[in-house]
Amino acid sequence: MTVTNNSSLDEIDKEVAASLFEIYSTSERQLWRSNMVSSLNGAITYDGKSAPISNSIDRLAFKIHRSLASAVVVGSKNVVAESYFAPLKRPLPIDQSGRALERYPHLVIVTNGQTSFANSALLRDSTDRFTIITSKSGFASVDTELRSAKVDADVIIQGDTSVDMNSARLYLDERFPGLKVVEGGPSILTNMLRAKVLDQLALSVTPKIVPTTFPFIGNNETSICNLTLYRHLVIADTLLLVYRIL
Repeated sequence: MTVTNNSSLDEIDKEVAASLFEIYSTSERQLWRSNMVSSLNGAITYDGKSAPISNSIDRLAFKIHRSLASAVVVGSKNVVAESYFAPLKRPLPIDQSGRALERYPHLVIVTNGQTSFANSALLRDSTDRFTIITSKSGFASVDTELRSAKVDADVIIQGDTSVDMNSARLYLDERFPGLKVVEGGPSILTNMLRAKVLDQLALSVTPKIVPTTFPFIGNNETSICNLTLYRHLVIADTLLLVYRIL
């Protein structure tokens, strides 16, 4: 099975999709889950992008996560490196019941204002409103770039010199009930772990060894984080894991 960003339902093994819906779906009213891909040796990017790490199964898992999410949360560096824009048009076009997907997840960007969006796909290609969560110190640079590009977005201040992740979660939980999927990168995931914002971590481990100098997640300021395996699945040599964060 080969799954690309433009794959139709006819090109996707529906039995495999059903299995993935089963391990990723949730009935919880509020849930924050990171969704990541890693090589066997822990690389999460190659040449700044996750695509070389990914494979067909991971791409399908990625699409299904977006089908289930009310919002996708991503750090500003990933937005630029991975060419994010709104609306997010890469969910699988059905829900877990096989019905046509009625909406796309809302794009939420977290930034302290240190990453420039100038000439990015976000400002160039977005045709739908998105949300930026920033701090008081980061607001000016974010506001300037949006005004310069004549792009409308909801800019929400949470925190003084850095984004207060707990306040951001409370705001987004009220606005977007259901599953919030965090797509990285490492910095935002590390900050969320430190703030105890994440509930679960979904990880696709692909059968690849990839040169890397970047940490998978966490840094010297991160305390030990304990997890328990919640669900798992193996498809075509790809290990799909969902952990609960304790």
